Amino acid sequence: MTFSIIAKPREAKQNLNKIRAELSVPAVFYGPEVEATSVIVDRNEFEKVYREAGSNLINLEVEGGNTYSVLIQDVQVNPRTRGISHIDFRQIPMGIEITTEISLDFVGESQAVKMGGTLNKGFESLSVTCLPQDLVGELEVDISKIDNFDKVIRVSDLQLPNGIRVSDDPEAVVASVTAPLSEEQLQAKDEAETATNLEDIKVDGEKKEESEESTEEKKDESSK
Repeated sequence: MTFSIIAKPREAKQNLNKIRAELSVPAVFYGPEVEATSVIVDRNEFEKVYREAGSNLINLEVEGGNTYSVLIQDVQVNPRTRGISHIDFRQIPMGIEITTEISLDFVGESQAVKMGGTLNKGFESLSVTCLPQDLVGELEVDISKIDNFDKVIRVSDLQLPNGIRVSDDPEAVVASVTAPLSEEQLQAKDEAETATNLEDIKVDGEKKEESEESTEEKKDESSK
């Protein structure tokens, strides 16, 4: 599947807040074969591609110019409005291997989870090396293979598309399922938490008494 975004050239004097108010986003693209260039992209169009493309290459079509193969390098978000405020696109030479992150998509149903266990995700993404044209949007992790609490899925267990090599430790655990606590374990946990809370109350009380005693001593000294 091919993903494309149309970009308009942006002049340095253009007001960034006005651009954002017009439902567009200021952006820049750069890379080994192109100088840093300021552009504007439609916000809705970008958000759609951002959701669907993942780690895939994107064709950045600059109006009145060329089309570049890029990756989304960075997305800045306004902490107050939660809207996208700026985007960095990185131009990618097609004949040279790159190292990047690919998100993991956990699919299937685990029998161990159905038995009350808790799914643990060791990674949300993996570092991979490949040619740009071999990139995929995400890597699937089939958790249906975890049918008991002793089984785990490691990096080496993943089915990788042709041309992709994972840089992470092959023995690293990608997914596992923790067994639910027994009634005895739950009771012991509750008792431990209660004891901790009581100890905290005791310590706070002792600190308060020490503070009050110190205050009284200072009052006595000042009255002499």
